[in-house]
Amino acid sequence: MGFYDIDYQNVVYNLIPQTRRKTRFISWMRSLLSPQEYTSDIFFGEYVNGSDAPDWSPFVALYPKGTKVNFFNSIYMATQNVPSGHLPTDTNYWVLIVKDYRGVNQRVRYNSQKICLEYILNDWFNGVWLQPDSPTSPTRPDIYIDTNLPTNQVLTSYYTENAESNIYYYDALTYSYVMDNYSFNSPSFSIYVPIALYTGLGANADEQIRAIADKYVIAGITYDIQTY
Repeated sequence: MGFYDIDYQNVVYNLIPQTRRKTRFISWMRSLLSPQEYTSDIFFGEYVNGSDAPDWSPFVALYPKGTKVNFFNSIYMATQNVPSGHLPTDTNYWVLIVKDYRGVNQRVRYNSQKICLEYILNDWFNGVWLQPDSPTSPTRPDIYIDTNLPTNQVLTSYYTENAESNIYYYDALTYSYVMDNYSFNSPSFSIYVPIALYTGLGANADEQIRAIADKYVIAGITYDIQTY
């Protein structure tokens, strides 16, 4: 990372011959390199390492030019002094820096393991994350996941006959588990979300939660979202 993170102040001095390192020449070279420096700072700052910019607030009287804010997990920067009341989506005052405040260095470590997915969801939706404190009955974070055991174990034949076969399960004669069709609707796991947090996301809360979870849940595994 350090190899690519360039100090443009040093670049200017190295490009200008020693006898020409006057204030006006240095300022001129810096102005020429400022777009590249700006792009580099955003890439190695917000995009790679993530951003700790504060949340945008409608109660701030004035955001000075260059101020960065977090607005629904995206980072915006003020292109001029911003009076109170102008949302970061107002392109007359703000420019979108990155759509995800989490840096790439953090996101490349994410996967679909239960503990990791719980952390991702709580981090994104501002839930309270708790490190597991017990191997058997850990204290749950605000958003947590439970695995669903299958309620029915069946063998589907997809063929109609007058006399169907019987299936033996756990050495006891059970119902006729060979049938023409069967609906498998039980999800593999459930994501449990506090009702207050879920309601605060608005009418499309399910879509917002799935937009994050679907990035990590392995294809073919189904889940539902429950509130508590």
